[in-house]
This record gives sequence, structure tokens and C-alpha cells, in this order.
Amino acid sequence: MSPTGDARGSDAGDGEDGEDAVDRAGEPAETTGRWSDARTDRPQRPELSDRTPAPVVGRDAIPRPILRAQTLWFVSMTMLFFSVVTLFLTRSGLTANLVDLLRQQDPQVSDGRLADVSPLIIYGMLAVLLVVGLVEWGFASVLLRRRRWPRMVMVPLSIVHVVVVAGCAVAIPLSAWQGWLLVTVLAISAVVSLAAAVRAFAPSVTRWIRARRGDEADQAAQLEDQGEPA
Repeated sequence: MSPTGDARGSDAGDGEDGEDAVDRAGEPAETTGRWSDARTDRPQRPELSDRTPAPVVGRDAIPRPILRAQTLWFVSMTMLFFSVVTLFLTRSGLTANLVDLLRQQDPQVSDGRLADVSPLIIYGMLAVLLVVGLVEWGFASVLLRRRRWPRMVMVPLSIVHVVVVAGCAVAIPLSAWQGWLLVTVLAISAVVSLAAAVRAFAPSVTRWIRARRGDEADQAAQLEDQGEPA
């Protein structure tokens, strides 16, 4: 054999061995790629059967306008109670101012009668303010019970609040800054009370109250399904 033939044979053999080596070297790579693809491909999660969001319950279900209305009423009543305490502490000055007012209205009235009547008027005024504040506090406390009548009552009660404040402001002397402060606080409490009464009649509050029967029926049906008495 010639060296050239041996070289060709060795080259041919090397070529075949090289192709086998490439094939063998390629197989693990392809196999590794298939295994890596199998590991990375995850099964898709099944979709939820019920996409309905959970119902909003608790304080979050209460409309914002009714919460703000209740807050405004509490602010109004706090200002009213502050005025009552201040008027009680300054009742002597109120009595003297009321005596002067009554004497201007009827100069024929005796001083003794004015001295007897004026304190009673001042105490009655304080009692009316206190009663109005307590009644408003009671109705505002039950305002979130999803009933129609509390906000219906608060409207005339707010009007009474305004009338009582206007009557009491007449007896407060305005010769000092304390009198102006009391009149301002009473006026703001009356305006805030009216604003709260109007705010309680927002459309969202009306829908919330009207939907009460449907919610109660759903709760009764759930209790019946659970075997509990409604």
C-alpha cells in the first residue's frame, strides 16, 4: 500500500469517526434541551369557576354621605354642648342683659318682677338647648341602623335647632368678645346641623336604605339553608 492510500484511508476513517463523534455529541445536547423544555413548561392553572367578587360588608358597606352626615351632627352637638356649659357659667351676665332687654320692651314692669322672671327664662333657654342636643345625639347614634325614620326626624329637629339658637342669641350680650364667640359657635352649630340633614338624603344613602329588605331576605335564606332559625 502506498503512503498516499494509507493517508486517504486514515482520513476517511477519521472523517467517519468525526461524524459519529459529532452525532454522539449532538444527542446529549438535544436530549438536555428537551428535558429543560419539559421542566420549564408548566401546566396552565384552571380558571376560577366563580369570578364574582365577595360582597362588601361591615362599615365599608355604609355610604360615605351618611357617615359624613353623622360626623357633622356630632360636631354640631359638641358645639352646642360647649355653648350650654359656657352660658351656664355666665348666667349672671345673661340675666342682667335680659333684664335690660325686657325693661326696654316694657318700662312699666317692676324691677322685682324682672328679677324673678329673667333667671327662669335663662334656665329655660339652657334646658331647651340641652334637650335639643341630647335628642339629636340619640337620633344620630341610630342613623347607621339602615332605617328610614332617623333621617326623617333629623330634618325637623335641625329646624328646631336653628330656631332655638336664634332665640338664645338674642339674650346673649354682645358688649364683649365672649358674647360674639358664643353667638358664632351657636350659629355654626345650627348651619352644620342643617348641612348634615341635607347630606343624609344623598341618592346613595337612599339606595342603601331601600336595599335593606333584599339583604335581610338573603340573610334569612342563608340561615334556612344552614338549618338555623331566621
